[in-house]
Amino acid sequence: CGLVRSRRGKIERVVLIEGKRLSFNGKELIKAKKGISGIELLYKGGKLMVNGPNIPKISVYAPEIRELFVNGKKKGVKKYRDYIKVR
Repeated sequence: CGLVRSRRGKIERVVLIEGKRLSFNGKELIKAKKGISGIELLYKGGKLMVNGPNIPKISVYAPEIRELFVNGKKKGVKKYRDYIKVR
């Protein structure tokens, strides 16, 4: 797994190779009930791009996100507190 932050400390890119959860500084960035096999999150302004094969239902920490793209396709944003549900 890996994480890239901007000079101001904002998360720009997250990669999880395998697992169900990824945490950073006490925040769960990715939560899944089933295992994930390769996923990339790109945060750009108010957009979140989620890329990977066979993405299961996940929750992604994304407090400032207004648009969601999954493997290049625009999806509706379903927020719960600071998380977006990706299906």
